[in-house]
Amino acid sequence: MAVNKAGPSPPSDPTKTHLVKYKNLKPRIDRTNLKQVTLKAGKVFIFDVNVKGEPAAKVTSFMADKEVTTQNNIEVINVDYNTKLNVIDATRKNSGIYKMVAVNG
Repeated sequence: MAVNKAGPSPPSDPTKTHLVKYKNLKPRIDRTNLKQVTLKAGKVFIFDVNVKGEPAAKVTSFMADKEVTTQNNIEVINVDYNTKLNVIDATRKNSGIYKMVAVNG
């Protein structure tokens, strides 16, 4: 209903509900599950990370400046708004600093 100098107008018909989403929102990695881990060989470690942003971000994982992909004992699962890095039966070559980069277009 509009209100101006002439007074209030009659109310309009109700509209349908709308889903409001951000048009563009830069990616943000939720760091609550990212903690330093020290473990013995043969153990499992999993990083389960939520990633916010619109549109959904593409997440790439790196270790020692090399992209980490699914191979041997490493499994990388990227879905919209979440990424998982699973290392099963860890070995010395899996040790190092892992970095995740999120980019959306």
